[in-house]
Amino acid sequence: MINIALFGPPGAGKTMMLRAIAGLDAPTRGRIELNGRALFDSARRTNLPARARRIGMVFQHYALFPHLTVRGNIGFGVPQAAGAALKNRVAAEIEQ
Repeated sequence: MINIALFGPPGAGKTMMLRAIAGLDAPTRGRIELNGRALFDSARRTNLPARARRIGMVFQHYALFPHLTVRGNIGFGVPQAAGAALKNRVAAEIEQ
């Protein structure tokens, strides 16, 4: 896991850059590459959906699903797990 911090004055584009990397917004042109994998490339018309990028963001003003429990919110981000596997994974995340 890599942790990155962005610093800069208000309006410098920090949030926009993170949203573009995560796939929540698409740039008008350019290329976003991570570990040799193109996430976005306007020249090649590549734009991986956010769910395929496997990138997480922690928002300053976090957004929880109000209709879900804490476990439900944690489990929402666990791909392709159900039943006991999901319950065990959520328990492990809570333990961390």
